[in-house]
Amino acid sequence: MSSNITAAAAAEACRVVAFTEWVTSNSTSLQGEFAVEKLQSIQQTNELFAIAEAKCEGYIKAYNIAAGRTCILQQQWSSSSSLSSSDDNLTNNVTYTEFWEGEGANMDGSYTLAAILAYTDDFTSIAKLNLCANDCYVSEAGEPGCLFGQSVIPLIGQISQSHVCYSDWAGMDNAWNELQVCAARAIFNSNNHYDDIENVNQDAMVNSYQEQRDKAVACAIKACSNPTTSTSESTRLTPLGGRREGVVIIVSSLMMLFLLTYT
Repeated sequence: MSSNITAAAAAEACRVVAFTEWVTSNSTSLQGEFAVEKLQSIQQTNELFAIAEAKCEGYIKAYNIAAGRTCILQQQWSSSSSLSSSDDNLTNNVTYTEFWEGEGANMDGSYTLAAILAYTDDFTSIAKLNLCANDCYVSEAGEPGCLFGQSVIPLIGQISQSHVCYSDWAGMDNAWNELQVCAARAIFNSNNHYDDIENVNQDAMVNSYQEQRDKAVACAIKACSNPTTSTSESTRLTPLGGRREGVVIIVSSLMMLFLLTYT
């Protein structure tokens, strides 16, 4: 029990440091809808943010847990020469938030909720949906599951599959998607503001977010449970401790969210 508490504390400490560094580095450099000041303004003044924050507290916590886990795993990946290989050298130290730089991804659930509201224009439009985020990480631009291009995500397709699986980027994706679904439901159920907005189909919007969540999970499980036959990739899919944990990581993230939802 004590070892689990220690591991959780280490993950949270890692997350807080990473998030603080993100805020510091982006306070002046990050512009547009995901600028730090813009996200802070949403947190402080947006009525819809307050509604979603109150209703989705468990999912905000779940996001932070996923972020802490990924933070620790990314540190292990970057520091272990036995995990990374020559074909991953250029992106060996890239973190989840660095990959999605400019798209609002960060290591804090509350800021992520603000980013979701910015990304969807307060849930008045369906944001660009990635039905397989894994395609963005490891495939060339234009793959069916990834609707972003290199002009938006410069590192698209440049991360090794083993890097993605070991660091549990799918856990972060799922935590974002679960929070997005929860926030949309909470706001639509608590606010009649949308009844007066033309062309806002609340059910269709929630269904689209659920589709993104479900298909992204299925895609990640398939990718991380089916290593390539090459020796180098097979080796890289074996994390610290000698066990392949790609599927375990994803399933544990899903189980955590299941417990938050149904208990």
